[in-house]
Parts: sequence; C-alpha cells; structure tokens
Amino acid sequence: MATSTDAITIPQGALQAALARELFHRTSTAAPIGLLGIVAVLFPHWQVVDHGRLLLWAALIALPLIGSAVFGRWALKALERGVPARTLINWECLPAGLAGVIWGLMPLIVQTGQLDALFYYRLMLLCITIVFLIPTMAHFVRVWTVFAGSAWAVLLLQVLQQPYVEPMGFSLTLSLAVYWCMTFGMAQVDHRRTWLAMRDTLTIKALSESLAEREQALQERVKEQTAELRRTVESLREREALLSNSQQLAKVGYFVYDPEREVFRTSPQLDDILGLRPDGSRTLEGWRELVHPEHRERVWAQMMTQLRDTQSESEMMYPVQRRTDGAMRWVRSRSQMQRDAQGRLCAWFGNMQDITEQKEAEEKVHQLAFYDPLTQLANRRRLQELLPRALQTCQQDQTHGALMVLDLDNFKVINDTRGHAVGDQLLVEVAQRISANVRSGDTASRLGGDEFVVLAQGLDPDPQAARAQSMAIAEQLRLALSQPYLLNGLQFYCSTSIGVTLWGGEEQDAQTLLSQADLALYRAKAAGRNAIMFFDAWMQAAVAHKAALEEGLRHAIERRELVLHYQPQVDHDGRIAGAEALLRWVTSAGRSVSPAEFIPLAEESELILHIGAWVLDTGCAQLRRWQSAPSTQHLRLAINVSARQLLDPDFPQLVAQTIERHQVRPAGLKLELTENLVMGDLDQVVRRMHQLRQLGLGFSLDDFGTGYSSLSYLRQLPLDQLKIDQSFVRDLKSGTQGATILQAIVNLGTSLELEIIAEGVETLAQRQFLADCGCTLFQGYLFARPLPIEQFPTGPLGLDGVSP
Repeated sequence: MATSTDAITIPQGALQAALARELFHRTSTAAPIGLLGIVAVLFPHWQVVDHGRLLLWAALIALPLIGSAVFGRWALKALERGVPARTLINWECLPAGLAGVIWGLMPLIVQTGQLDALFYYRLMLLCITIVFLIPTMAHFVRVWTVFAGSAWAVLLLQVLQQPYVEPMGFSLTLSLAVYWCMTFGMAQVDHRRTWLAMRDTLTIKALSESLAEREQALQERVKEQTAELRRTVESLREREALLSNSQQLAKVGYFVYDPEREVFRTSPQLDDILGLRPDGSRTLEGWRELVHPEHRERVWAQMMTQLRDTQSESEMMYPVQRRTDGAMRWVRSRSQMQRDAQGRLCAWFGNMQDITEQKEAEEKVHQLAFYDPLTQLANRRRLQELLPRALQTCQQDQTHGALMVLDLDNFKVINDTRGHAVGDQLLVEVAQRISANVRSGDTASRLGGDEFVVLAQGLDPDPQAARAQSMAIAEQLRLALSQPYLLNGLQFYCSTSIGVTLWGGEEQDAQTLLSQADLALYRAKAAGRNAIMFFDAWMQAAVAHKAALEEGLRHAIERRELVLHYQPQVDHDGRIAGAEALLRWVTSAGRSVSPAEFIPLAEESELILHIGAWVLDTGCAQLRRWQSAPSTQHLRLAINVSARQLLDPDFPQLVAQTIERHQVRPAGLKLELTENLVMGDLDQVVRRMHQLRQLGLGFSLDDFGTGYSSLSYLRQLPLDQLKIDQSFVRDLKSGTQGATILQAIVNLGTSLELEIIAEGVETLAQRQFLADCGCTLFQGYLFARPLPIEQFPTGPLGLDGVSP
C-alpha cells in the first residue's frame, strides 16, 4: 500500500505543542547551564568588584532561572492535561523577561566608577554570555526576544547615560545593535530550522503511526474476513445438513428432468418416498407408472399439458404406488418449467412431499365431522350438506325424492334396562340393517339417539308412482328393523315408526322437509307406533295451530286471560267441604280454549312452571279469603300439580313462600297428583311429598285406577285422600263389573285410612251407590259445574247444585 506524506497533515496546534514540549524540556534542564554562565561572569569580576554586589546579582539572576526550570516541569504536565501551548509559552515569557532585565543590570551592579578598557571587556563578556544562552531558548524566538530584548534595552540605557557616549559610546551602542540583530537573525534561522525539523519528525512519526494503524486494521480485516469465510462455510455445511434432515423429516424430495436425455435425476429423499432403487431407470413413462391407476390419466394429462404449453408452474396432489413394496402414498408435487427464448424446454425441476399422514388426518377429521362415530353413517351435518344437493338434482332432472325419518319405538326401555352398551349394539345393528335395505344411490344417516334418516333420490317423476316407491322402501325398512335382535346372547324386539315426506321438481327448503318428516313421524307414533305415515298439509296446519296456541298461552297471564273456576266437593248431607281449582283460558277475542288442549301444551314446555305458580298464588289468595270468613273457614282447596312442577327443585320453596305470603292455614290446602305422575319416579316423588308434607298441607291421588294401581306403592305415599276417576263412576251403568271395581277401590282406600272422594258424579244412583260403598265426598255435575268465584255457593247444595 502506497502512502504519501502529502496525505499527512500536522495540525498547527499539535506542532506548536511539540515545540513547546521541546522548549520546556530544555528549560527544565537549563538551570545548570545558566548557573555556569553566572559563574563565568562572576569569576573575572571577583577581584575588582564588591563581593556583596556580585552575590546579589547572582542571587537575582538565579531566581528566574530556577523558576523557569520548575515552570518547565509543570508545563510538561499541563500540556498532557490539555492546557494550550500558546498560554504556557506566554507564561514562560515572564521569567525570560525578568532574567533579561537582571542580565542587563549586570554592568551597573559591577561598575567600579572608572571608565577603562575593563568596562568594555565586561560588556563584551556579557554579550558573549547572552549569545551562549541563545540556544537554550531559540526554539521559540518569542521567549528569546523577550529575554534578549529586555537585556539589550537595559544595556543601551546604561550606555546612553554615560558622559563618554560620543564617540566611543555611539560605536559601542551601534556594535550592540548590530550584534543583537545578528543574534536575532541567527535565532530566527535556528528557530525555523528547528520548526521544520520538528514538523518533519512529527510527520514521520504520524506517518509511521498511520502505517502501523493501517497495517493493523488490514490484518484485523483479513482476520475478520477469514473468520467470516470460515463461518460461512460452516453455516453452509450446517444448512446443507439441516436441509437434508428437514427434507427427511418433512418427507420432501426433489427431481430434475433433463429434456435432452429424457431422464430424471432424483434426491435420496424422493427415492425413499417413491421406493426407487438407486440404479433404476427414471423415464417419463416410468414416472407415469408410479401414479395410482385411478388418478393416472388425470395426472398424466396435466403433466403433458405443462410440457406442451407455456405454463411454467404446476401443483398437483395424487396417490402413487411405491415401486419396491406397492404401498400407496399420497404426494404433493410442485414443479416449474424453464424455457429458452424460442419456448423450448431447458429444464423441468420440482419437489414432492409425502402427505400421506396429512391425507389420513384429513380423512379422520372429515369422518368425525360428517359421520357418526358409532354407526359410521352420515351425521346431521352431512345430511344438511347432501339434502340441498339432492333437492337441486331432483329439480334439474324433474324427478322426485323422499326424506324418511325413522325412530325406534321402545329403544329407551332397552337402553335403560339393559345398559348403554347393549343400547349401542342395538343402534349399530339397526344402522347395518338400514344400510343393507336402501338402494345404492340413497343415503342413510343418524341424527342422534335412536333417530335415523334415509334420503332417497331419483324416484319416478309421477307423484303417485314416487309415493308408491317410497312406501316400498319404507315398508322394507320397517320389516327389516322389526326382526328380532340378538344382543349379548339375548333376543330383543324393537319396532320402528317412520315419517315420510316427498318433494318434486318445485323449489323446496331442506329444513322444511326435515320438519315435515318429523311431523309425519309424530303422527306415526300417535297412530300406535310401528307404522308409516306420509306428511300431509293438515299436519302443518296442526303444527301452526299448536305454535299459535303456545304463543298465546305465553302471554295469557299478563293479559289476564287465565282464570280459576271452582267445582264444589260435598259430603253426604250436601254441605260444601271444599273445592277443586280448575284452570280456564278465555282469549281476548272471547274464545274459550279447552283445558284438554292447552294443559298438555303447557306441560310439554316450561310454561307449566309459570302457570302453576300463578294457579298456586291465586288459589291461596282465595283460600285466605275463605279462612277469614266464619262461614267458609272450614273449606279446603285442591290444586292440581304436574310432574314438572312437583320435581322442580324450587317447588317446595315456592309453596312455602306462597303460604306465608297469603297467611293461609296449610291444612286447608291439598295438592292433587295423578297416578301416572307418581309412578314415573316413585322414590323421588315420595321424597318430595315428605318434604312438602312438613309444611302442613295434604295430598290427594287423582284419577286413581287409571294407572298401575298397586297396594305396595300406595303404602309408600304420604296421602290423605284417594279420588276415584270418573271413568269408573260412568261404568256403573254397564252392570255389576263396574260396581265391583268401585267397591274394591273404596275398600282399598279405606284399608289405608284414606278419605275417599268420587269425581264425575252426575246421577242420584251413582251418588247413592258410592255412599253405600263408603265414599265420603262427592264431586260432579249432580251438584255443580266448575264456577267462577263470584258464582261459587257457600251454603248446602241441593241435587240441582242450588242452595236450598
């Protein structure tokens, strides 16, 4: 590397600092030389001049010399601390000027009072001494000028004051001036020479340092580049190994096709994916044979299209058969073509990734998302995806389709009594039978529980023929599912109800069809089960009516459309012992809705809880009014309670709060339970009855004899009253059999020490027979119909329901 001194520029401040450093080095060592000069001056005058004067002069001149030496040492340290050189040199001029003045006073101090040759000799000696001291300060002319100028000025003044100034004094003065100019010039030359030498020295030193720094920087750069190159090489090796490992883990391999040789070059990873041997051929035809036969033509056509056309990139997914073991693997192939300016193929390269596990995972996800895990049939989501397609297909083909909803009639009994494992086996068997008895193009699915759906397409364009076809399919399914099932070595029978809806070329809604099939299924179950029912428009009207009825019932309380009617309960003498509260609904339009119509609707929904709470509150309010009057304080009120009310966790608290709010005597309140309600969950019902019994109220078993009458369960119930169902009272007309049943019921209740009441008493004969059997209370049209509270009688009733 070439380096020019022109490129090195020494700053003025740096050069001045270097010269100042040299000056202060000399001044710090000039004290001995100055002392020798003092001795040289003292020696010739020691014999002729007063010693005191000489010593005084010596002491005065020694002080600035020593001070300058001390200052020089301090100034060297000050330069290191960054004090400007110009400031330090200015300070150095002070002792220099003081020294010059003292040197100039030397003739005056040593003067003997006589003018002789000795005086001139002394002056000359003084000048010689001054010249001798010049090299000490010549590095800075300013310092020497201050020293020499002050000394010369003092000498000149002394000479001019002498009486013999002319002519010898003038000559001497002229000689001193000439000599001072000569020495000043010599000092300037020496100072310039020293300045240049110092600059060259500093330049050479800076150049050496610059070259050393550049050499060191170059060496460091070479080291860094060498280390970087080594790191790059190591990184490339690591990346190459990482790429190989990543390809192995990701099951990715690459290929390159040579169009001139018409062969492929493949990576080891791709050889492993495709099961290729290292020495095997890799031609286009061999590549084609690797593709699974079902996808071979599609993949080959796309590959040929990419080779012929200008398409540069391509991506495909297809299965291949490994050449070594014939195993099927799914691959994703990405490839790119390179062509020259004429469009000719230069290279074809790409990669393949083994995505078999991904495809299997996607299949599992699809299976879980769209198929029932138990039966492997399509699930609701899959059906909702297929049904719109089937509707569109039938509309395009002008054919009919059928949607069949199947429900097992007694699956719940088998599942509850034999356990869920047996229930699951039954569902699997049912699914297999359904799949075996539908046509190849039909779809069987399971919606959940024991509910299945069959989607039949491509039925006859004629509606009647399509109905006959779907009926044949449904009947075949019903018969197949009615055959016995062998589960865990036991034989089970399970019939099936089927609801069917048809659609034709007109536009239909999938959800509407499902609703229609559900309605048909509901009618099939209502018709006695193990039946097939087709959807009809009147079913939709019934559903609409039911929905409107439910909507009206939801607002009946706030609109004050619900009222309680009270039917008297009388004893042998016709005295009113109490009443049963019966709910009535009269709409705002004035239409009276039958309890047989809206009570089951309320029990199917959560409305029964809200309505039941209102009935309880209204009935207790009326009971409080009866208990507050002396003539009616003995009356008891019976309120019907549904199963959902009784088993509701909050029901006991509701009853307790209602009794407390209206301040009624609990003994006057009876809750009527139906026999079917009690038999639903006997243990839970008994616990709830005992819990309510602690409040002090009573219980009556309504409609006794219509369910599974049993002495064992009657003994478990904390009952107070047994109410004979009106159907048994009406059967008294049919002869002795009805009378026998009635007598048995009364005897059963009497043996359990229960109060017996008969409802539906409409004739004197019925009343008389019941009284003879031991019945103590009567309720029916013979005495009074259910009446509004304003018409409710308070005195004894005659047989026509009017107080005598």
